Amino acid sequence: MLLRVVLGLTFCRNFLSLVLSAATPHRGSTVESVSLVQRAEPNWVSGADDNSYKAIMSNWDATCQFSGICHLPLADVALQYNLQFSGSTSFHDHDLYEFGVYTGLGIGEKSQFFKKRLGPHAAPRHVWGFDSFEGVPRSEDNPSDGLFDVRKMNFSTDWLDMERILENVGFSNATLIKGFYNETLNAELIEKHGMKPAWWVNIDCDLYISSYQALDWMFKNRLMRSGTRVYYDDILPLPLNGYQMQAHTEITNKYNVVWKALLQHSHWVEQKKTVTYFYEVVSYTDLQGEEVSDPL
Repeated sequence: MLLRVVLGLTFCRNFLSLVLSAATPHRGSTVESVSLVQRAEPNWVSGADDNSYKAIMSNWDATCQFSGICHLPLADVALQYNLQFSGSTSFHDHDLYEFGVYTGLGIGEKSQFFKKRLGPHAAPRHVWGFDSFEGVPRSEDNPSDGLFDVRKMNFSTDWLDMERILENVGFSNATLIKGFYNETLNAELIEKHGMKPAWWVNIDCDLYISSYQALDWMFKNRLMRSGTRVYYDDILPLPLNGYQMQAHTEITNKYNVVWKALLQHSHWVEQKKTVTYFYEVVSYTDLQGEEVSDPL
């Protein structure tokens, strides 16, 4: 959510930089949470079909090399990558998990994206949306009641209408789970709803504690598999020593997660540092000490 708020300002700043900057980009060091990260090296084909993701990324890469301004780190970029390199079979057979729903419009954009790319009836097996719908809990990285409270940001007054939110979501096979994560995320919830392993996980809940609880629940209950893709919506504008980055690091250490880093971007505050915002799970160790590496 926070990413959308600052994206417009960042784009304007980057465009100005394109006009004023020299041709040689400024390269910074890469920030990774642990040494277990494996880097993805996709072979971008510049001569591919204009509608293909590889062609799009090739053009972006050329722009990046020239100006230092790379692709915009949006969910649809990550989704295009997912469809290009994982195919649609696992998409139809597995679930999408969205931690942070707000008005549901962000999930609705994914619905339109899938229909445009895969056909009018394209959808994952099921879509799960998790949100308190009461703002975010007070915590060390949310010391003020109004700092991250969307109820106080002058948005539409009917955004808490659950039926309206479901309409915005756009998937007929979607379920919204209302409540704070420490109260709702448990094994009984999985059994009650018959939840399946994740093809896509979107961490869009801003805070460290919420991000940690969401990731911990997914790994603890083996909803993560080799091939699951995890997108961090707010990791770029927020400080690197907390929030979603801290949650990612701690979960990586707790479950000995081996990640493949898929998409990176310069941090929006510490611009000399490059941060991975889109990962693929390779393997991890569950709480019983067993390695989980079975693919989707």
